[in-house]
Amino acid sequence: MTPAAPAPPSSVMSRRWAIGVDVGPESYAPKVEPQPAATSFGQLELAARYRVVAPIEVELAIHLGGSKDISEGGFYLGGRYRFLAEQALNIYGLLDLGVLAVAHKDASDQAKQGRGSLRLGVGGEYRWSWFALVLEFRLMTVGKNSDLPPSTIMPEPVDYQLSRYQLAGASFALGANFYF
Repeated sequence: MTPAAPAPPSSVMSRRWAIGVDVGPESYAPKVEPQPAATSFGQLELAARYRVVAPIEVELAIHLGGSKDISEGGFYLGGRYRFLAEQALNIYGLLDLGVLAVAHKDASDQAKQGRGSLRLGVGGEYRWSWFALVLEFRLMTVGKNSDLPPSTIMPEPVDYQLSRYQLAGASFALGANFYF
């Protein structure tokens, strides 16, 4: 009788697809003088990811957030590079390009217009077979809305500034990935 062959080692490539859910705080400040205080938002993100090769994933994400009567919504297409892809505890860098709209709930369609956005970040993940916990830090920028006419109200309200001017921001997200 011959002994059974050992099982092949488990690889991250055996579960290439993932659904990710993230929540956490983020803030944006318009790039205008005088520099106003940043506006804080609560965020929720849902992402679908596909692992192309062990260290590289591509993703499509829907991003939502809110702060009192100001909300944000958009989508991103991006990628992640995992430095320790086959390890249970791994770190990664991310780059996302997308469109984001930030406006008061009663704002005009021009104010609610989506603008180009870029996100750069780093994260860490602890992965079990099909489930992982995630912690991320991201820096974001959102382009200017040139179609929005100048405000007739002085000083400009914060919601108007968030809808019109280029934005810079940061976020911290805690989440989970479900691999299949």
